[in-house]
Formats: sequence, structure tokens, C-alpha cells
Amino acid sequence: MSDILDTTALPDFQPVIIAVKMVDSVTGKQNVVPVNMIGNSTTGYGIGISQTPWTYLNLATVSATTTIATGSGVLHGIAINALAGSAYTIRFMDATVTIATVNCNSALGTVIYDVKYNTSLVAYTLGANAPNLTVLYA
Repeated sequence: MSDILDTTALPDFQPVIIAVKMVDSVTGKQNVVPVNMIGNSTTGYGIGISQTPWTYLNLATVSATTTIATGSGVLHGIAINALAGSAYTIRFMDATVTIATVNCNSALGTVIYDVKYNTSLVAYTLGANAPNLTVLYA
């Protein structure tokens, strides 16, 4: 395999980071994803898509207020791992603004939101038999 570009003249070649706009073919939602282009005479050339992993918090508490994060960030999604034993809802808020209200009695699975919060991400739970869910955020 031969190099497309001779990097011997560039011994201190540094990675270049660019971003690519990707469009979900089903929802039409657009995401900007960083792309790392790395190359030197030792490693050759490659393009790899990298994304910062999401931070997570598992919630399985009954009727509580939980501050998940302070400051601004992104609520990526909510994974319902185990259903509640009775009527149970969780409201996710950014200070006084509701981001999402989740019914934890209907179905298992992950709901993707990818919405920005500005002040804090707080979960308000209400019910007698808590479900098990995971909040994905950054």
C-alpha cells in the first residue's frame, strides 16, 4: 500500500479535526459530528468519526427530586429499563421549563431527545413503585 501523500517532509504532522453534517434518513434530523483525520508516515491515513460518549445516571427512586446536571448541556435520551409497578411519571426540567414528561408504565426502550438545557437538568419523579431508567446527557 503506498501513501497518497509523502509525509516524510512533514515529520510534525498534527491531526486535523473537521466536522461533518450528517442527516438521519428517517427523521431528517441533522447532527454535526466531529471527524478526525489523522496521518503521518508511521500510521498512514485514516478518517474516523468520533463522538464524545454520553454521561449517564441511573434513576430508580420513588417520589424524589434529582439534580442530574448543573449548567448548560444536552439531554440525549432516556432509557426505560424496567417499568413501574403502578402509575408513575418523571418530568425532566431545565430550571422551570419542562423538557419532557415520561410515562414509565407503557413500554421499555430509549427515547432520544437531543435537546439543549441552559440552567440545569432536573428529574421530578412521582409515583409509588419506581421504574428503572437511565438518563443520557452531556
